[in-house]
Amino acid sequence: MKYRALLLLITVALISAFLSLNLHSQKPPRTYVGSAACGDCHVPIYQRWAKTRMANVVTDPRARPQVVIPDFSKADPLLTFKLDDVALVYGTKWKQRYFKKVGDDYFPLSAQWDVNHKIWRPYFVQPNTDWWVPYYPADNMKRPPDRYAMAAIRSITISIRRPSPSGMSAASGVTDQAVITRGIQAG
Repeated sequence: MKYRALLLLITVALISAFLSLNLHSQKPPRTYVGSAACGDCHVPIYQRWAKTRMANVVTDPRARPQVVIPDFSKADPLLTFKLDDVALVYGTKWKQRYFKKVGDDYFPLSAQWDVNHKIWRPYFVQPNTDWWVPYYPADNMKRPPDRYAMAAIRSITISIRRPSPSGMSAASGVTDQAVITRGIQAG
């Protein structure tokens, strides 16, 4: 009888300890705080980075309408969507691509702007240009969303390394590393 009570007590204690340890070891879910949060501690680095093309490669046109290069009001047979359909704009130097939000996913629209030549060009993958092309429909809107690619589009990460206080260069040793992440919250 004593052994059963002792065994029961030990079992309850072990289960309680395991549950307590398991509950306390779980980290709260990570949430995106935005790239501006990096600017709180790394002001000059953030200010310089925020002006780069990399920081602004993916943009919400509602938040920054000046990023949209072409005039959507001019008729063009390739332009089958309106600026109101665009949730994200990608690129500003050579080409500008446009993404539509459907639910939680983003799909590339059917035309892209050629910045150098100032003309619309079709945007779809040509046959035999990549291994996956035969497995998906030609219509961008009918393709399954690629969650990995969209995660990359929504979050562009760069690392900035500073030399250590001892004077070591970034190549020989890093003592501090700041990571700036650019995230998009499209409406």
